[in-house]
This record gives sequence, structure tokens and C-alpha cells, in this order.
Amino acid sequence: MRLKNQAVPYFDIIKRLENLETNDKETREFLSKVVQVISNMQDIQDEAKEGINKIGFVK
Repeated sequence: MRLKNQAVPYFDIIKRLENLETNDKETREFLSKVVQVISNMQDIQDEAKEGINKIGFVK
């Protein structure tokens, strides 16, 4: 499960959502909120990766 979560291409999801076209104001606002949440998830994942020490030899 953990490996699957790391492989999620958030940038691809955000790009696809931003490219959706709709004339409905409510739908546009909802999609905007979804993009914000996904961006926050990416930020959290990036911060978590910074604190991970890799296993192996140090050069």
C-alpha cells in the first residue's frame, strides 16, 4: 500500500482537472477545491520524503 501511494502522479491529476472545461460555476469551484487538496497532498508527500534516510552506503 505504501509503495502504491508513492507512485501517484499528482501533477498529472492536477493537469487533467485544470484542463476540464465546464460552464457550471459550482462545478468549477468544486474542481478548484479538488486541485487545492491534491496540491496539498503533494506538498505533504514531498515534505515526508525529505525526512527519509536512504539505506545504503554514503559516498
